[in-house]
Amino acid sequence: MSFGLSMSAPLPFKLPYDFQYVSSVSNKAGENLGSMFDIAARKWNLGELPVEPGDHGDLRIFGENPHMDNGYGTNVRVDLRVGLKVHRQLFLGALPISQISGFRDEIAGGVITNAFEVGLVDPNEVLETWEKIESLDGLDPAEALLVQGLIGWDNDFPEHQTY
Repeated sequence: MSFGLSMSAPLPFKLPYDFQYVSSVSNKAGENLGSMFDIAARKWNLGELPVEPGDHGDLRIFGENPHMDNGYGTNVRVDLRVGLKVHRQLFLGALPISQISGFRDEIAGGVITNAFEVGLVDPNEVLETWEKIESLDGLDPAEALLVQGLIGWDNDFPEHQTY
């Protein structure tokens, strides 16, 4: 994620180095909406941002009238944008089945079911133990379940990584 900010007012504006993490965005009434990173990460985790591979720039995700403190105690109108560079990695692995209802096929060795639940998957486990594949071509759709997970990596500030 990259962040853009512009402001046009006859006032000074002081921007800290890590503004995207520490500067609060508010609405016109001054109600705190969180930091730029918090808002963007929340929308990413909810799947509200583009997930297709590629560069997605100039996305307005901060409401109609975002405001920020100008660094001198004045709440000013700003134009905030986020840009995304989305990469896709494909992994092949087994999801943990936490509950299943059905019948065991003793002849073919499978299970006949119309209901099952899978457990949570740790993204680190996927990265470390699942097989990385280049494409979905060649996978048998009858034996595969495609699950999409979103991971946000911040190389400059690892403490802000989101899953």
